[in-house]
Amino acid sequence: LTRSVDRVFHDNKARVLIIHSACPEVFCAGADLKERAEMTPKQVNDFVINIRNLISKIYNLPIPVIAAIDGVAVGGGLEMALAADMRIASSNA
Repeated sequence: LTRSVDRVFHDNKARVLIIHSACPEVFCAGADLKERAEMTPKQVNDFVINIRNLISKIYNLPIPVIAAIDGVAVGGGLEMALAADMRIASSNA
């Protein structure tokens, strides 16, 4: 996702970014806590910094960002939705 946001940032033809999930009824369920439990403290810190940077990039994009929310949006997924300029939610959200 970070690479995609970076590409959009540098694409002068991009007029809007729509963020949505490829999984039905789940916008973003947040971090995988089982995976995180196996990380070293440095890996957790790096992960959190990367997520924080992604959220900041989304928030600071010079084009409108729309979060198309279908289903749950928790943890970092909720932060990502809140970083968007507009949120459109299905009746399942």
